[in-house]
Amino acid sequence: MPTDSVFLWIATGIIFLIILGNLLAAQSKRVQRKEVFTFWQRVGLPMATDEINASVSRRLHRSATASMFGALAGALVASCILFLTPEPDFSFSYSWLVVLPAVLIGMNVFDVALALRDSLFTKRPDAPRLARAMSISPADYLSPWRVRMAPLLIILAGLVFVVALVLGAMEAISLSAFWGSMALSSLAVAVLALLGAVLVSRRIVQTPQPVSDPLELAWADAIRADTFRKLHLLTASVAWLALGAGALGVTEAMEPSLAVSAGLNLGQLVISWGFLAILLMFTYGSSHSYFRYRLWPKILMDTEATTSGER
Repeated sequence: MPTDSVFLWIATGIIFLIILGNLLAAQSKRVQRKEVFTFWQRVGLPMATDEINASVSRRLHRSATASMFGALAGALVASCILFLTPEPDFSFSYSWLVVLPAVLIGMNVFDVALALRDSLFTKRPDAPRLARAMSISPADYLSPWRVRMAPLLIILAGLVFVVALVLGAMEAISLSAFWGSMALSSLAVAVLALLGAVLVSRRIVQTPQPVSDPLELAWADAIRADTFRKLHLLTASVAWLALGAGALGVTEAMEPSLAVSAGLNLGQLVISWGFLAILLMFTYGSSHSYFRYRLWPKILMDTEATTSGER
């Protein structure tokens, strides 16, 4: 077996072990309490009752478990791709353009399936029926620039394809080498992921939220906003990888030289750091609490007033 194949199989095995370790850790009560505390800090809603605390804890635990099972499914798909490839020599491409999208898609598909079939709370029979004072849309749960990131990156990836066609027509690059890269497949996955996210987002907004009081509805919105955050993290990540795959495909289609080799190494580094930057953008800032400013400004003002009073 070639050295590259051995390395790829070892890396795949490590990925499986990491996912299994996270799955086992998610079953720990200590980890579950930490997840609830971190989520509470990020969304900025009052916990108020033990019932809300227990419901949020159960839901976050189910979400983490579903995500890890989805990651295992994605890693299994990536392993099948590696197994069906006769002589793999694409260590970086396999890691970033096959394994990473497969794991991310698996995590989000399982988590979204949970969101569509599971409710945070159970409405009590004697509770009054709650009605929102305004209609809502997916735009109420995530900031506009985070929502628009994936479409913008896909447009840029499309422009890279146009540039590749022009350069191919000018015989500056080999079009056959470009079509043999992972650029086209990565772009197709990114477009499908974006279309799927749009359809799923509409479906989530239409899903009923059985709650018994306004605070429970606010927490149900917090869980829903977290689902949207994960969906758009998926689409933005896959779109970024598609853009990187297109740029690498153009570079690989050029005549081999030291400059081209240096460009490939630099491109791989940029793809890696760009993905980490997107991950940070969807993890910190207002990524968890934007919905609170849009849908629950009264709770926001009450929380700020309480904090000021404590000072």
